[in-house]
Amino acid sequence: MRDLVDLIWVDLRSLVGGIRDLKARGKPPRPFDELQVDALCWALVVLSSDSPAGDTGTVDDYLEELLEREPAEIRTEIVTAFRDLW
Repeated sequence: MRDLVDLIWVDLRSLVGGIRDLKARGKPPRPFDELQVDALCWALVVLSSDSPAGDTGTVDDYLEELLEREPAEIRTEIVTAFRDLW
């Protein structure tokens, strides 16, 4: 389970970082990149709420651990991406 979450997380972190860089240069993100961020966030939501391992708490704890490892700027962008889903 952690390997799957790690793969999704690396993609999410990379996309969020790329979008952040674009915004810093005054360029808008591509709609495709924003859709990808949404899709990756939803994948993590599904894994968190209906874990194939049967223990959703484990996924939640691991996601919290991954989020805490991120620099504050990236962490804020990822949290915002999750909030934007609702």
